[in-house]
Amino acid sequence: MENDPIKIAERIRQLVHELYPLPKGVIETEALNSAADELLYDLGYVYPDKHVDLRDAFVNMFRAGRNLPEIPKSEEGVVNLEVKEEPCSLIIQNALKCLACGKIIASTSVHDYASCGCANKAMVDGGKEYIRCGWIDKELIQDLSVFEKDSFETMCDKLVWGSYGIKGDEPLKFNFIKDLEVDHINAILKNVKSISFYHKEVMTEILKRAGGKRETPCENCKEDTIECACMRNKCIKCGESVGNITFTVCDKCWGKEKK
Repeated sequence: MENDPIKIAERIRQLVHELYPLPKGVIETEALNSAADELLYDLGYVYPDKHVDLRDAFVNMFRAGRNLPEIPKSEEGVVNLEVKEEPCSLIIQNALKCLACGKIIASTSVHDYASCGCANKAMVDGGKEYIRCGWIDKELIQDLSVFEKDSFETMCDKLVWGSYGIKGDEPLKFNFIKDLEVDHINAILKNVKSISFYHKEVMTEILKRAGGKRETPCENCKEDTIECACMRNKCIKCGESVGNITFTVCDKCWGKEKK
């Protein structure tokens, strides 16, 4: 991108309306900040939080109705950015693994920018709204993005789980669900009420393959095996596991019927 002041000012204006469709004449600070961050990415600034002063200068001059001055090229290295699109398919996971440092990073919400921190400068952004990722060397990247259209085996292979450690006082770290200990998975299934349908299904399958048993018997059918009667109960619509012995259709099919 050229460092032309007029083009840069117009780019910010364009990004504001792309990111936040607002009534004419209404520009919110959050929209401007996000647009300025996007502009910094375009110019090669991989970690915009390190350049708050430059971002604020963009925003202040934009608000004042003035053109922006020439912006210096970043010296942080050239990062290759990609935006992934899968029409008609929901994003289940926005993540990747940097093979240079071995770190798994994931973006869980629309403005959740995550980076590995090593020289390869791997990054992900967009949560489940869109997938934007970047790196220096693509050969050192393992794509862990998962979409609703993906096969169940792909989900079992790619889905990750973030943890703050046993006591909850450690930095957030993501690991493959397939690599978690049986006791850890049992604890998640027992205590995390907000777990997604897909994560729950994958964890249950991983436990079944490991030959593990439930920490406590199923509340509905009282069996302690992973594939209990509730899990063996198949949906009459799609044939997937219902997860409850008293129902005849799964949550997904029930949701479609309600619509």
